[in-house]
Amino acid sequence: MRAIVFGLIFIFFAGSIWQNTQKLNSDIFSLIDVKLNPYDEKIVQNYNSQNDFSILFKDANDKEHIIKSARNSNLFINRNLEDFNINVLNKMSLAFMDKNKINLIKNNQELFFDNSIKDLFLPFKIKLLSDDFFGLVSTENLNFGAKFDPKTKLLKTDNFYLINYELKPDYDYDKLLEFAKSLKKIDSVFLNSPALYAAEAKKTAITQSMYLGIISTILSGFFIFMIFRNLKVFYILVIVIFSLVCALGGTLLTLKSVNFLTIVISTSLIGLILDYGTHFLSANMGKSIEPTSVKNVKTTLLSAFFITSIGYAIFLFSPMKFLHEIAVFSIFALSSALLSSYFLFPNLIKNERFTSHVRFDKFLNFYINCCKFCLKYIKTVLAFVLVFMFIALFKIVNLDFKDNIKNYSLAPQNLVDDSKVFMNEMSGFMTSKFIIVDENSTSKLVAALAKDRLIENPFYFSLFLNDSSLQVKEIFKTASKDPKIISKYENYGFDRRSLDAEFAKIINQKIFSPRDICDALKAKCDNFFIDGKEIIYVSKAKINGEFDGILSEFNATYSDYISNLNSGFTAVKANAVLLKLCGFGAAFVILWLFLGFKKALDITTCIVFVSMFCVCLFVILGLEIDIFVIFGLILATAVGIDYMLFAFNDRLVLKERILGILAASITSICSFGTLGLSSTNAVFSFGFSVSIAILIISFVASMLALRSEI
Repeated sequence: MRAIVFGLIFIFFAGSIWQNTQKLNSDIFSLIDVKLNPYDEKIVQNYNSQNDFSILFKDANDKEHIIKSARNSNLFINRNLEDFNINVLNKMSLAFMDKNKINLIKNNQELFFDNSIKDLFLPFKIKLLSDDFFGLVSTENLNFGAKFDPKTKLLKTDNFYLINYELKPDYDYDKLLEFAKSLKKIDSVFLNSPALYAAEAKKTAITQSMYLGIISTILSGFFIFMIFRNLKVFYILVIVIFSLVCALGGTLLTLKSVNFLTIVISTSLIGLILDYGTHFLSANMGKSIEPTSVKNVKTTLLSAFFITSIGYAIFLFSPMKFLHEIAVFSIFALSSALLSSYFLFPNLIKNERFTSHVRFDKFLNFYINCCKFCLKYIKTVLAFVLVFMFIALFKIVNLDFKDNIKNYSLAPQNLVDDSKVFMNEMSGFMTSKFIIVDENSTSKLVAALAKDRLIENPFYFSLFLNDSSLQVKEIFKTASKDPKIISKYENYGFDRRSLDAEFAKIINQKIFSPRDICDALKAKCDNFFIDGKEIIYVSKAKINGEFDGILSEFNATYSDYISNLNSGFTAVKANAVLLKLCGFGAAFVILWLFLGFKKALDITTCIVFVSMFCVCLFVILGLEIDIFVIFGLILATAVGIDYMLFAFNDRLVLKERILGILAASITSICSFGTLGLSSTNAVFSFGFSVSIAILIISFVASMLALRSEI
């Protein structure tokens, strides 16, 4: 009956995974929930739109092949994004009028119209706009990070041609990677899209979670067999599979989205899931297992569950959404592991006996002797540790504890190289630094800042427009009535009626706002405008009193959202340290209630000391103390308290206590240690910090268990 109940639960959560796979994402910006100002939040959303896909290529002859491949891929919204929409500019020629021609018509109208007539009769002159009779617009005015090339009808940077596409909302990650791979076979083709980074992250996450999980399971299985020497012990894998499926299914049901990195890190739970079964088996070594045997360790299993779950539950108080995902996943996994280990596992191994392998017995005796040796010379060991920590303190004082979001993921080198090419070709737009100002003040603000070289490479939409449209219209109105200018055209065969019609097009042309022009061009206006204000991208900004004063004068704001995100991560780290301190306090109170003041003080002191030692060890090794190291230590100390409870469990004989600590810690070290094989810095930091801390805590717990023997 129990097997049927657990089978139905398994089917339910497996079905929820199948139904909610769309909730899985690989966007690094979804890992955080730091406080940003409204402008930063919108800029981050626009800047990292998953649907933008840009292609740079050297040879114009590759255009047709690229366009055909894009159409056949069925990945992109079906419209001719490769063709720049020129016709709409006919109604906006004043806004895009060449600035040199504006100066010319203001200072020498006669020369302007003479040049206009000459352009009409040049045999190789390519007219950019079909309806631009007076030749107001040139390619230089359409330089939105790339100039329009009328010959190829493509946007062109200094060294490459540019095609922009928009991915369909439901695009397939695997097909996108295949499409990118096929394009990269062409010489000098470079790709840029947040979707590519997301696709590679998803692929890496799936691969890593599989091989890390397999390695963790194999290592844990090997040690479990050495400890319990009975093939029936591998029924414990049923608990692992059941718990992980319930955890993923429950997390997808509970949360709106789940990052793939959560799954990668959560493969480390295999060790903690195995702890319940190994606790049970360790307390019943050499005995025939009965379904009721598990009742003897009920208190131990419950205390282990609550202490470890509280360690993960602390993550819920962090402002980092990613840690909320790990907490929910872990609590589901640990709950499932506890229930299945208590109600299902004893029935699977009914009437079996478990005894350790002779080689493991030798290792256990060696381990106990090492602990006894350290206890015998405990003062020397402590002196060495204190000197080590004192040396590390000098390095800690000079450490920069600021975080960098770039350290939390590892992008494939080919994507990084392509992004560098885009940065070089379109440096004005691809930057995280920007200024927000009222649309009517953009040019004046840029002029004021550029005057003293306070900014470099300003890039904004109205940069390519002019603010002299009304003045130019008046000049054309006057010129349309000037007999001298009219006669110039009539001498070349233009009749007065058609000439008046061309002048009327300019005189009656509507004056558009920059935002209106952006909308008409069907550009992604959110990249240039926000809440009635214009965004000015800058490659560098010299932040000083003069800079702030000019911004204040124009009621403008400056922001570097990458810097702000890094500050947010640093704040999360500070929050994590505070949570850790609160966790120590809560653990001490709970232990005091159950074990008494002295034992609670001993356990808490050991845990705090080990945490400090681990931080010093990471500093000496040159590892960064990032968010994931801090939260790794929070988790490890929670798990470590579980080992301490084994050490102080007087109902078990000494060898059973040491065996319980070893059995639980070895599987956890294996599962968390395999995360150290990950190429993703966040995963490595978390896994390495937990495994090292658990290794040290388990050794300290073993010495505490042996203390009464010395």
